[in-house]
Amino acid sequence: MTTDVTLPFDPEGLADPDFRRRRASVEGAIAAVEALDAAERRRVAPAVLDRLARADEPHARGAWLDVAAALGDQAAALVAQRIGSGEAHERIFIDLLQRIGTPRHSDLLASIALRSDVDLNVRAAAAEALGRIGGDTACRCLEALLEVDDDVLRSYALDGLTAAECNVSVQRIEPHLRSPVTRRAAVVLLAHARPEDALGLVLAYLDDPMPGVRTAATVTASRLASRMEASGRPAAAADMLRRLAPGTRDALRQRLSDGDPEVVRSAIHLLALAVDAEALGEVVARIDDPDVFTHATHLVAALGAQAARTLRELAERTDAMQRKYVFRLATSIPAGAVGMDPEFVRVLSAALDDEDEETAAAAADALGALGARTAMGPLYRAMDRDGLVGEAAADALARLIGTGVASADDLDVLAGATWPIEGAVARHLCRIVGRLPHPRYVPQLVAMLGSADATVRVAAASALGRIAGAQDAVGALSFALADEDPRVRAAACRSLGALEAPEGIGPLLSATRDPSPSVRSAAVGALAALGNAAVFPRLREIVLEDPVPAVVVQAIAGLGKSRAAQDQSLLLGLTTATDEEVLKAVARALAGFPSHRVTAALLGMLAHERWDVRWAAAQALAGRGDVTAVPPLRRYLEREQDDLVRQAIEDAVARLDALAREDE
Repeated sequence: MTTDVTLPFDPEGLADPDFRRRRASVEGAIAAVEALDAAERRRVAPAVLDRLARADEPHARGAWLDVAAALGDQAAALVAQRIGSGEAHERIFIDLLQRIGTPRHSDLLASIALRSDVDLNVRAAAAEALGRIGGDTACRCLEALLEVDDDVLRSYALDGLTAAECNVSVQRIEPHLRSPVTRRAAVVLLAHARPEDALGLVLAYLDDPMPGVRTAATVTASRLASRMEASGRPAAAADMLRRLAPGTRDALRQRLSDGDPEVVRSAIHLLALAVDAEALGEVVARIDDPDVFTHATHLVAALGAQAARTLRELAERTDAMQRKYVFRLATSIPAGAVGMDPEFVRVLSAALDDEDEETAAAAADALGALGARTAMGPLYRAMDRDGLVGEAAADALARLIGTGVASADDLDVLAGATWPIEGAVARHLCRIVGRLPHPRYVPQLVAMLGSADATVRVAAASALGRIAGAQDAVGALSFALADEDPRVRAAACRSLGALEAPEGIGPLLSATRDPSPSVRSAAVGALAALGNAAVFPRLREIVLEDPVPAVVVQAIAGLGKSRAAQDQSLLLGLTTATDEEVLKAVARALAGFPSHRVTAALLGMLAHERWDVRWAAAQALAGRGDVTAVPPLRRYLEREQDDLVRQAIEDAVARLDALAREDE
């Protein structure tokens, strides 16, 4: 006994019957233990284990178990010595080893689990610990335990094999499906078996009399089907599900009411593969879960025209909150299938007037996705609404025209000979023709640049940038750089850059002196994207003179394309800037310069206090190919605390190491 050792915390609090006070004592004790060095931990470990062994009340035992686990390797070494010695408290020590043990303890645990003269509870605890530790030794031992003559111990062995993700053949698992004690654990373990052999077997237990087996079979079958789909054999899984007996399908639909989200998602996945139309209504009731929605889209896609009819019926009887989900699901119906149920087009068209914006927008999306040409009139009228609905209606019309369901002539009929130049319809017409980049619409867009509505002028300027090769567009956009509204001037800058016309460089250079920072930023960004040598002198001036970091960042990106020595020097001088956005831009720009001085500067940025600056520097180093950065990168990795930065440094080291091996 080692009770004379002074512990660095008050041990009495760990036995307090009040949960809150006991939890506070445990947290304080763990903090005190973690603050000790290795030598001090070794000193107190025997005393902690003695108190753990003597703890009589379950709540006190759990508290001491938490503290002992905080000792880590120091406790594990002592526990390994005391297990197998016949101590009365051997079970609690195995529970501790389950939490802190490593593969080096597998042989010890295996020897206990396989001994027939050891208490079954202790053997079960050893099997559980082996499952957590995993590895070949654990898998061999746990598989051997499947032969013991005790259902409970076999159940623990099956659970351990699952936890350790051991590769066990279906033939070894199948016998344990016969016992009600081991059936659920055996079904769960089948998730790690060969899918082609296991899926059909698992499906037979979807309607098992035991609720736990039914839910386990649902999740396991979904995982097996996912593995088959991921390996390029989706049809094989779907074929098995479509052959389900009616009673089994009923049992699977009942899983949609399960309280466990994973069970619900798994059931929907299987019902989608089974192409079960009757399940669609129940699925919609749970559609607000993103994972449920994903699987529901697969079900809708599989149902095709049948889904259109079912969704139409659901839309007519569900409440307002659910209707938008019904319409979103409709976008997964294969285009053209809705033509078999024109009433659904009528329902969707009527929903464009819904007071709820999300519902109306979802209806517009569905009409565009389904290729509903007969809805062009209602969609055009919906474009008169501001915001989300009008934009969705415009996008739907653009999709109908872009996919060939309708034509540009149809749009001309809707808009008339004279297009509106003010209001929501005018803005949304710009949105449509911007997605249908055709020179025939340049005159209309140029006319809209003269609108009294600034939002229309912005939309027209943005759309002109998507119509390549239209010379009239370049002239009109250059003229728009004198617009009184900075939003219009900024949109014109971006479009001039997108058109990449040489005639636009001069106007853009002038716009870099605009009084509005947003316009200067757009102009500099457009020039930087061009990468034309004629713009580099002006970009250097901007880096040195412009007071707005957002503008400077765009200029830095442009200088990163020059590869000139003077630009390298300029950028190196900015590695001590105080603005983090400037620093990140500098790191990205320097990535393309070959000088070893650049490597040194980027390594220096890995010491910056901001994680995102360090991340940008690591990313830049990864792409430079300078293998001399590997040793210092490894040193930075040792002290880096941020997970994202660590990952970036590890990726950089891996890429540079691969380059070094290629050069050998």
